[in-house]
Amino acid sequence: MESNPSRTQGLIETFYNLPSKFLKSPRRFDIFIWTIIIWLCLLVESERETLLRTITLSVPFRFSISVSSLTFSFVVKFIIAFLFSFASNLSLHFYIQSYLGILKTSEADKIIQLVKLLNKQSGIKKIYEDRLRVAAINQQYSRDVMEELSHSETIKLLSIAGYEYIGKGEGESLFYDVLRERNWIKVESVILNPDNDEVINERIHQLRKILPPYTKEDLKKEICNTIDKFKTLNKIRSDRTVQLYYCKFHPIFRLIILDKCLFMSTYEIDRHGHESPVYKIDKVTEDNKDNLSLYDSFNNLFDKLKENSTEVSL
Repeated sequence: MESNPSRTQGLIETFYNLPSKFLKSPRRFDIFIWTIIIWLCLLVESERETLLRTITLSVPFRFSISVSSLTFSFVVKFIIAFLFSFASNLSLHFYIQSYLGILKTSEADKIIQLVKLLNKQSGIKKIYEDRLRVAAINQQYSRDVMEELSHSETIKLLSIAGYEYIGKGEGESLFYDVLRERNWIKVESVILNPDNDEVINERIHQLRKILPPYTKEDLKKEICNTIDKFKTLNKIRSDRTVQLYYCKFHPIFRLIILDKCLFMSTYEIDRHGHESPVYKIDKVTEDNKDNLSLYDSFNNLFDKLKENSTEVSL
């Protein structure tokens, strides 16, 4: 099919004369600019306040076209054009900042909704960021752990060495001083057997790039220190409220289970367990009985591991 030359020529003339038509009738230009702005606002689903603010984008263009129809020298027109261009840039910047503000608010709302969903469906109440080369007693989660421990009658600890929590001893361990003073708190802990070279070597291989170098002898010494501290705790108690077990394989999770919540992290490659991200998981109680929680699952996991572990004579 052959094209119509007159129609093609007419379209070319229309686009060619479009700027002059805008200059003769600035209102047309206003409508054109406002149409684009409103379309963009509808496209991104902006709120009414943002739509009204963005109308200011057309104001510098409107005055610029009106002034351009007046008779001025080239220098004056250049200065006017520069001033209105600067004003247009400020208007555009204002629009962008306003739109980004809505995006940030929207993202914040999404995060809040996600946290609520995690808490309702899994019991996850809080997530603590990872901090390398920081002792457990100085980690972000330590204060919350100790606060929860003050209201608990039991504590269950699944760890590779338990060194940061009990083995370091007085003044440096997270739990040792409290458990020595509050001898009514029941303690159950599952750690590695220092004589199980196969499992010890597996963990050391995972930490091969850690700084400073961490050796098999270092890990065995930490486990033995924890065992000694458990024996000390047992001596000052009249009943069997301290129990220690040897796990037969490398633990995947590090668990601190208290009466109403637990703190869980994983044993990552090239970092110690207390340096990994920690998840606080609440137990389902009468206050949140409609929620679901991973608390019971991890608690049952600990009990199963304890049943299949070897009890240490203290």
